[in-house]
Amino acid sequence: MKALIFILLLLPFCGNAQTKTAQEAKIVVAVNKGDNTIDALFFLADVKKDQGLLEKYPDTKSFLGALTGPYEKQNHVVLPKAGATIKIFKDQEVFSKDRLFPNKGFEKEKEVVLGKTKATVLENKKGELILKTKNNED
Repeated sequence: MKALIFILLLLPFCGNAQTKTAQEAKIVVAVNKGDNTIDALFFLADVKKDQGLLEKYPDTKSFLGALTGPYEKQNHVVLPKAGATIKIFKDQEVFSKDRLFPNKGFEKEKEVVLGKTKATVLENKKGELILKTKNNED
């Protein structure tokens, strides 16, 4: 009986168990070559283990970055939650020879889509793009 009560007390906390927070995690950002959108985010460690993850996004260039704040992970794809910060190192492309990050579509204060999440461009300076995620209802 005590075990049942204990489980019932913990049940309300289990709904948010999938949301995690990163202090600063290294990520790989898949940027679409055609329309300059961000198709997906992956943890660098996952990509190092399985480069086939990026093969699912053949029309993208991959750049190193950093994620700070809350996120969820679905099938190796990182989904930043509202309030997360994404820093993309525009001069650090990985797994290809094309090193040019597209500046078009990433102007300061512009809203961009990160897979299934919306974000606002905070800064776009030489070598670095900083985005801040927001609620998808906005």
